[in-house]
Amino acid sequence: MNLYNAVTEYDEILSDLLERLESKEIDEVTFSDTLESVQGDLNEKLLSFAASAKNAEAKAEYIKAAEKELADKRKSEERKAEKIRQIIKDTMNRFELFKISNNLIQVSRRNNPPSVDVYDADSIPEQFWRTKTERSIDKQMLKYELLDREIFGAQIVQTESLVIK
Repeated sequence: MNLYNAVTEYDEILSDLLERLESKEIDEVTFSDTLESVQGDLNEKLLSFAASAKNAEAKAEYIKAAEKELADKRKSEERKAEKIRQIIKDTMNRFELFKISNNLIQVSRRNNPPSVDVYDADSIPEQFWRTKTERSIDKQMLKYELLDREIFGAQIVQTESLVIK
């Protein structure tokens, strides 16, 4: 049974119990005992769902750790490939080899298109600079201001979280 069904079932039982109490089909003691029993069942179901949530969180953490481990391995392999490429390039330059090949693979040197290497940014004239402007709201400052006065477009909210230990 999922949580929605459990809550719906609890609501239906509670509604039925209240109707029966109002119509005097059951007395207050029976109502109280039955309600206590139903609440205990609901509590058990909620605790079971909480355990499922903890389990899902643990799995997510495990997956996150595995992702990090795989990312580290990928980066290591990328560095390894780059080192091997550099050794091949240096060796081909040293022995003035421009192209080598066999039945499976071909390796050749070529010049890349010209690019700009900025070695002293402070010496570059202003006309070659771009200005990037990024706007963001200082929520901390806004929060303190909202404590004293209303500001249209923002409000202080109090949220709630669920703690499962």
